[in-house]
Amino acid sequence: MEMDIYEKSSLEASIGNLIMIKVFHDAGVDVMNFSNNSFMVDIQYNTDEGFSIFLEGLTSLFCNVSYYDYGEIEDSDDLKNMISDGIPEAAYLIQDPIFNKVLDSKYSEEFKLIMRDESNSFEHLEGEIIELLNKDGIAVMIWWPGMLYEVALSLINLKRKANELIHLLESEDNGILNQDNRQIA
Repeated sequence: MEMDIYEKSSLEASIGNLIMIKVFHDAGVDVMNFSNNSFMVDIQYNTDEGFSIFLEGLTSLFCNVSYYDYGEIEDSDDLKNMISDGIPEAAYLIQDPIFNKVLDSKYSEEFKLIMRDESNSFEHLEGEIIELLNKDGIAVMIWWPGMLYEVALSLINLKRKANELIHLLESEDNGILNQDNRQIA
C-alpha cells in the first residue's frame, strides 16, 4: 500500500489526537461531552481539531484555563514579559489552586525543575511549561505544534506531582503540630 506524504501526516496527527483523547479519559475527563466529535486530521484541507480537544481536556482538568494565539500574545505586554525566546504560536495559562499552593511553598524550586524536565520531554513539538509571574499557575508556550498529547501527559504528570508535594507539605505541617502538642502535654 502506498501513501503520499499528506495522507501519512494526516494519519499520524489523527493518531496523536486519538491518543490525547485517551490520555484525558484516563485522567478522569468525560471525553464523551467534548463538543467536537472528530479526532481525524486532513492536512491538505487544514482540518485538525487537536487544539480544541486539548483545550477542552485542560478546562475539564483545571480551574481556569485561558488560550491565546500568536496575535493576542504579540498584543499583550503581560504575556510578552513571561517569554524570553520569541513569540509562541499558542499560549495556555492554567491557574489552579494546586499549582498556586506548590509554587508558593518550600517545594517551589523542586516543582520548577520538574516543569523543566517535563518541557524537555517533548519529542514531537516545540514547547515549554513555565511558572506564571504571580505564581498562581503555569503557562504552556507552544512554538511549533506537533503531538499535543505529549503536553497533555506532562500537565497531568505535573498535576499529580503537585498533589504529591502538597500532601507531603500538609503531612509535614501535621507532623510538626502533633510533635509540638506532645511536647506541651
